[in-house]
Amino acid sequence: MKAEEELCTRRKAYRDIVEKSPDAIVMAKNEKILFINEMGINLLKANHAKDVIQKSILDFIPTGYHTKAKERMMLISKGETTNFSEYEIIRMDGSTFTAEIKSIPTFFQN
Repeated sequence: MKAEEELCTRRKAYRDIVEKSPDAIVMAKNEKILFINEMGINLLKANHAKDVIQKSILDFIPTGYHTKAKERMMLISKGETTNFSEYEIIRMDGSTFTAEIKSIPTFFQN
């Protein structure tokens, strides 16, 4: 039982790190957003995570960046990490900003 308790403690610690990170963290699979932390919600000017969850990443990227974004998603699906790259991001209110994005393959909910 002790090993199981330690695993639960570690999972909670990792979750706290991600949720409270000063960086925006978005987790997605097949272009669909599965998770966004509080900083990401603030950057996108969303009211709640539910405003973003299950939307496509491409909903927040201007059409001119879609090819670049899809290429990065293919690399991630193959388990590769990508370098920082600048993207124009569309917020929920329609305003835009430039962000540096790094993509890292991550396991989330299996």
